[in-house]
Amino acid sequence: MSRISVVAGLALTVLLLVPAGRAEARNPTDELKAHVRQVLDLLRSRRQDRRAAMRHAVEAVLDVPAMAERALGRYWAARTPEERTEFVRVSATRPTPP
Repeated sequence: MSRISVVAGLALTVLLLVPAGRAEARNPTDELKAHVRQVLDLLRSRRQDRRAAMRHAVEAVLDVPAMAERALGRYWAARTPEERTEFVRVSATRPTPP
């Protein structure tokens, strides 16, 4: 997947999922641009911890537990607290290439 696709997907996700209250005094467009700029800077960097930094940048913007709940939809209510916690944990990680 190209970097442009990844950034576009991330930007769209951020735009759709950032709660309105998070923008505080900033314009929502400026907020989104700042996050996209941060991700682009990380993609260009040669940092050894780039993957961890990307995860931190994305988790600062996205509400992973809310996304996991929405992904399960009506099945969320039937899950135990332990199952919910595990699903959120698994949803927040992605397989790493071999």
